[in-house]
Amino acid sequence: MKKGALSDLQKTAALKPVSRNIFLDALFRTGTGDSVAALADLAKKELNEKELQLMYLSFNLVQSVNKEAITGLSKLFTDNLPKEAYLSIGSVVNKFCRDRGCEAGDVKVIADKFIAKIPKDCKTENKKDEEQLVSVLKGIRNTQTILNSALDRIIQCASNKNPNRVRVAALQAFTANPCNKKLQQAASTVMKNREEDSEVRIEAYLATVECPSGALANDIQALLNTE
Repeated sequence: MKKGALSDLQKTAALKPVSRNIFLDALFRTGTGDSVAALADLAKKELNEKELQLMYLSFNLVQSVNKEAITGLSKLFTDNLPKEAYLSIGSVVNKFCRDRGCEAGDVKVIADKFIAKIPKDCKTENKKDEEQLVSVLKGIRNTQTILNSALDRIIQCASNKNPNRVRVAALQAFTANPCNKKLQQAASTVMKNREEDSEVRIEAYLATVECPSGALANDIQALLNTE
């Protein structure tokens, strides 16, 4: 959709509520990179809370994604971003990588936004912050890509110093880059630790088997034999 057309539709929508609703509904259903970029621009000033929720849900319908959409989505990362937004944005990034390849330079602008939402020590001050952190980690899992700059923070989130729900979300995020050696080693260490909570160990196991190998099969066999 061209910018001139978008501007005209915005003016019409501002004058007539019915026209506004039709215009937004069309954008929600279009499912293209251009519509995502247009919605990201509108989200700054034009959309109310309900419309923002519909916008994030509509991202799950997107079929094709371009660089403009990725740039637009990166601008949505505010302090008050709802938790469902991280999952939807992650899904759009995944589709971009699936269709166009996931070169670091193409998605770095949005990957950096995700990373910035993870505290350096992966510590949260309250339940609300913890819930946001879990949503961020789930969003990273949805992207199905993890840049090297994010590895250490995600591994730290999976450490035993954090609440189980944070650790589980972090281990699930490992599957976005399952064959990375650092992630494999971290998941394997948790899996083999008999003092760990069983839920966390199961998630660690699921993370490791996303990248099967003969060596991993031997490790799991040895673990089963000793337990």
